[in-house]
Amino acid sequence: MARAKIVEFLTGRKIEAELVERMLVKCPALESAWDEERAQANWSYLETRLGVAKRKIPAVVARCPQLLLVSIWGRLELMVISLEGVGAERKHLATMVTSFPHTLLHSVEEKLCPLLACLQDAGIKEQQLAKVLTQCPRLLSYSIDQKLKPTITFFQSLGLTKTDMGRMLTICPNILGYNLDNRLRPSVEYLKSIGILDTDLRKLLTFFPNILIRKAEVSFKPILEHLHEVGFTSEQVTSIVAKYPPVLTRSIQNSVQPKLDFLVETMGRHLEEVVEFPAFFGCSLRKTIAPRHRRLGDQASACSLVSMLACSGAKFNERFGLGWA
Repeated sequence: MARAKIVEFLTGRKIEAELVERMLVKCPALESAWDEERAQANWSYLETRLGVAKRKIPAVVARCPQLLLVSIWGRLELMVISLEGVGAERKHLATMVTSFPHTLLHSVEEKLCPLLACLQDAGIKEQQLAKVLTQCPRLLSYSIDQKLKPTITFFQSLGLTKTDMGRMLTICPNILGYNLDNRLRPSVEYLKSIGILDTDLRKLLTFFPNILIRKAEVSFKPILEHLHEVGFTSEQVTSIVAKYPPVLTRSIQNSVQPKLDFLVETMGRHLEEVVEFPAFFGCSLRKTIAPRHRRLGDQASACSLVSMLACSGAKFNERFGLGWA
């Protein structure tokens, strides 16, 4: 009888019958502890209290059926109030629950409070905690002693100060979720192997931490090999990466090579100029590089890439005495 009511309740809220069956297998308590009145209240709670979009609630519940079983005041609201206490707004709560539905099931005392202390000790400012948890609510599910602290210690061993760590983790908190020995450490070792100095590595980690979560052999190696193939020396490649780490994330076919082709064939410049200004790879060919080169006309050959590209549109016009295009 309970099973039929559960199926009726969930399918009536746009969860497919086949998915309901998987939910019942995944969460046996759904049947043994079913309380339709509570389930209805909890479903409404997700929308009215947390602001989860009505169309997204079925997916949230399907991923975490336990949300329909626990007490609002005994579990859900405790976590919500605690998250609000560190600055989380309604929109943040909705984002957290949508991306990681199990957020509200964790214990405030056993998980949230120790996590907040760990993050602050690592260098994250109190006013940034809500932002960090919104970006990566899954942090609540990680073991502090077995996962978070070893990773934090590893970054500290690379020379990152508390301020550096705070900035890095605020930009990319999910870096703490990646495997230390299979992903993070190998990426660091790969960067060191191409000649990246410790000081440049710290800058990369502090300002471009998303780079480190990529697989070195898959992401770094192809772009580095390509730069060598087109004529850059090993020292020049290292210099380019040190000055502009995001080059490691650029598409060879859609970004790097078209820009190099334009540089040499259309602009008549040498590769060495990119070594001086590797942020060239971060400029849009269609929106910035090509239009500015065209507008400069005869002046183009006399100015450096830095003076042409490292400025706003208004500054560019002022610098070269040009009107608006």
